[in-house]
Amino acid sequence: MKKILTVLICFILSSGITFSANEKGKSTTQPATPAQPATPAQPASSEKSKPNVQKVIGEVLSVDTTANTVKIKKEDGTEITLKATTPKMQEEIKKLQVGKQVTVHYKEKKSGELILMKICEKKPKEEKSKGQKK
Repeated sequence: MKKILTVLICFILSSGITFSANEKGKSTTQPATPAQPATPAQPASSEKSKPNVQKVIGEVLSVDTTANTVKIKKEDGTEITLKATTPKMQEEIKKLQVGKQVTVHYKEKKSGELILMKICEKKPKEEKSKGQKK
């Protein structure tokens, strides 16, 4: 009797394990859909990411260190007034001399104010003598 009971219990346990293994293989949920490749983010417009920096060559007409402005006469004859807003640019305009040729980089704010970004004195072109090597 013990043998029959032991065989019966083993049979029930083994069929329970087999039944649960078959249930794990079957899934009631839908299979996962394959992942879609990510679409790249749109780059920010160039107006937002980079200020519209302009480059001008001209002559220094005046420098106002109190208002931190410099007036430049462009090559086409028009005059522009640029504001130095950073301490570095404020120091740079103090070194300028009226009448000197300069190259300036500036950006225009929405308010129309022209902000000085970079300024450097334009070196006069030196003529090479015939015997000189560079």
